[in-house]
Amino acid sequence: MSTDTCFGLASLTETSSLYLTVAGTAVATVATLAVLRAVLWPVPPKLVRSPLRTTLPRLSKHEITGLPYGPSSFPGARDVETPYGSIRVYEWGPLTGEKVVLIHGISTPCMTLSKLAYSLVEEKGCRVLIFDLFGRGFSDNPSDLPHDARLYTTQILMALASSPHLSWVGPQAFKLVGYSLGGGIAVHFAAAFPHLISSLVLLAPAGLIRPESFGRLTRAIFTSGLVPPPLLERLASRKLRQPIQADGRRRVNSTGNAAPASAPTPTSHSQPVVHIIGRMNGHPNGNANSHANGNVKGHANGHLNGYVNGYANGKPNGIVNGAPNGHPVPYESGTPAVTLQQQVSRAVHWQLDHHPGFVPAFLSCIRHGPLLSEHAAWARLAAVRAPGTTAVILGSEDDLIDLDEYEQDALPLLGGKEHVRWRVIRGGGHDFPMSHAQETLRAMYEAWGWE
Repeated sequence: MSTDTCFGLASLTETSSLYLTVAGTAVATVATLAVLRAVLWPVPPKLVRSPLRTTLPRLSKHEITGLPYGPSSFPGARDVETPYGSIRVYEWGPLTGEKVVLIHGISTPCMTLSKLAYSLVEEKGCRVLIFDLFGRGFSDNPSDLPHDARLYTTQILMALASSPHLSWVGPQAFKLVGYSLGGGIAVHFAAAFPHLISSLVLLAPAGLIRPESFGRLTRAIFTSGLVPPPLLERLASRKLRQPIQADGRRRVNSTGNAAPASAPTPTSHSQPVVHIIGRMNGHPNGNANSHANGNVKGHANGHLNGYVNGYANGKPNGIVNGAPNGHPVPYESGTPAVTLQQQVSRAVHWQLDHHPGFVPAFLSCIRHGPLLSEHAAWARLAAVRAPGTTAVILGSEDDLIDLDEYEQDALPLLGGKEHVRWRVIRGGGHDFPMSHAQETLRAMYEAWGWE
């Protein structure tokens, strides 16, 4: 064999070895990336069932009775099976009464609106319909879908269509009340189906929160998709367990990040979007080592020590919020505000422990929901709604919905005060539908010409 031939074979062997090395490295890299993606960015299941299917069947009647938010918390309960999973709906009140639909906020079941709902039935003879948004309370989470205005608008239609007693559709069929995230959802629904709604009431509505209120770092964490969902869920779950300070006005510092609220006072976990995000930006609005100054007793180091007032190790034990034998205080209109807020706080913790779809739904709402920069939908309201048929009710001490910013941004979009009813609940924080329920009801009744 000639020398040239030997050199040629050696060169071919070296080239083949190089190709094999490159190919092996490429395969190993692709495999590693695939494994990392599967671990860090797993494909979400199409449907995450609520505790109604996963947890409640394993509880005794006594344990179910002691839940902060149970399956019999409101009259007229039904579970509506849909292509998006099951929806927990409540409908009660006189069949001939004025129909009212209420939509709750981002982090709780519909119990936050209980005082309003019961009062509408008891005081005005209304027929009310409330339901748990997807991923909250006893509604499933279609976790493969973005939790945006389209999903929740569809959910409202499915809840309306599920009534076995009377029709909730047709011209001027019902009044629509939306609170916080529910207000942002209600804006989209009213803009899409204006003929169905005789009156629209927005309570501390999301939708026009300015992006800078969240801070650049926070927006990147929650909206970029670069942070692995499992890590983000662990962070959010940990923050949701901490006591929240509210009823202090939000401020934005020179860097564009949300600064601590001034003169905060403890409250429930009613709508903790800015509080959670503020903490992630290094602005703690709550002390994880505190006891929430009596609002949520037994809560230490960011964990629920038992549940609340007589709960030990998550089991009913004696008195719960002043009620004997582990029975929770009902949510009727006369329930003290602090008691309802305690129940709401407990319900948020219970969701964290028992609804695996809750945190993913919460985070999806922050990323996709109608919270920020929804100017187009709000502007459409002025075009499709008659003057005086839309009311905006805000809290003067709301640390999430800034009163001055909403007057600057929302009022012109809605056509000004001559087109929309604009009311402020003095002393009310973001949870004013619970803490100032009677004042809220008076503003609603005034908007509807009932007072």
